[in-house]
Amino acid sequence: MRRPVAIIALAGLLAGCSFPDTSVLDDPEPVQQHVVLEVSLENARPEFYDLDVMWLDGDAEANERVPGDVVWKRNTTLTWPDQYLVYAEGDAAKKPGVDDLLAYAQGVPYVHCSITINGRVVVKSDLGSCRFDLGATPIPVPSG
Repeated sequence: MRRPVAIIALAGLLAGCSFPDTSVLDDPEPVQQHVVLEVSLENARPEFYDLDVMWLDGDAEANERVPGDVVWKRNTTLTWPDQYLVYAEGDAAKKPGVDDLLAYAQGVPYVHCSITINGRVVVKSDLGSCRFDLGATPIPVPSG
């Protein structure tokens, strides 16, 4: 099996063929990514609701409860390709002792979230959770 491959390679070399560029297979250079996770509670009165936030950025993750009128934000820097996944999720948490009829008088609250990387919004949702995987390529840093 090695002999036919060697013959083909030698014939290609003698014919002036060049071998493909394999530099794309090298490990990519690390790229710093500035990330902002943002979660907010909408259509909810802060005296009736708190906001439960779950988040993940690179290697760190946590759960937090914040007052319902707070826009929760987390600023961080990821190093791509070592850290590539960011996630934020929120849930309306009715405060203890609040009557259901009173809490839902204005309708059902919902959670808005967004993920911004290097100044560019990459995910926006009113369904309560946002996830972004940088995957194979980082988000370019804006010039200027």
